[in-house]
Amino acid sequence: MNGAQNTYNLSKIVVVLAMFVSSLGFAKTLKYVCTENGLPLKEVPSADAKDVDVLDYGTEVEILDEKGEFSKIRFYRFFEHILGYVLTSELSSEKIDKRIKIQFNDAVVYIEDVRLLSKNNTFNAEDKVTVKVSYGDSPFNKWVRVQPERNVNVKVYQRVEKSLVVFDEQPFCDLSGSYTFKSDWRLMPPLLEDNTFTSLKDEVEDETFKEKISVAEIKDDLRRLCSQKVANMINPFKTLTENGIGIKSQNVWYKVVLTDENGKTTEKIIEFNLMVGC
Repeated sequence: MNGAQNTYNLSKIVVVLAMFVSSLGFAKTLKYVCTENGLPLKEVPSADAKDVDVLDYGTEVEILDEKGEFSKIRFYRFFEHILGYVLTSELSSEKIDKRIKIQFNDAVVYIEDVRLLSKNNTFNAEDKVTVKVSYGDSPFNKWVRVQPERNVNVKVYQRVEKSLVVFDEQPFCDLSGSYTFKSDWRLMPPLLEDNTFTSLKDEVEDETFKEKISVAEIKDDLRRLCSQKVANMINPFKTLTENGIGIKSQNVWYKVVLTDENGKTTEKIIEFNLMVGC
């Protein structure tokens, strides 16, 4: 009996060890780009090879192989996996948070990662830049860090543009042409780190917008802009929410104000175009 039990226990140990060894073989080795200005992706493992792409700071890559000073890597962008070679020395084993980097003519602005509809998260501009945000993400409640090239006072403001969206069997009926509200500029609160701020949350302006809306007036515009069916859904004696009408942010602006010792100010504008839908 003891011999059979020992054989059974040994078999279990062998199976567990086999599973462990097998899992090691399939485990992914992940690293992160730690190059501030982006890491060139090569077609072949050679410094003289053509650059086929640039990986942003913080990009997660899977290590497939190592050849000399280069690593063969795979990473994902917009549901597509991309292969190539990068310098191994420019990768970190520790997770690095991605961020947006905007190089203006006299300051660099870093923003906590917002998923964009662009290949890269690094931009160059003189005074203004416009970026398109992927569906489901936004620039609300993010840290923002400004690195000016000279000694200046830094303040960052935020503004949002909202519109009405009516939910129906169709994805949505957009009333942004008739019912759009643009907020005042609001000052972002600073964090402990120098020239670092937190952008405001999305719902800050919703109540102000609601006060400007007459549900009774919406009914006629729905008939004109959407359909009679949608208009019939609206009850003037119910609130926006009860009528299935939502408030959607469609554009957000950051304004970076730099003031020098003589009181001269310069402004940098970052515009985020959000995808409106349900």
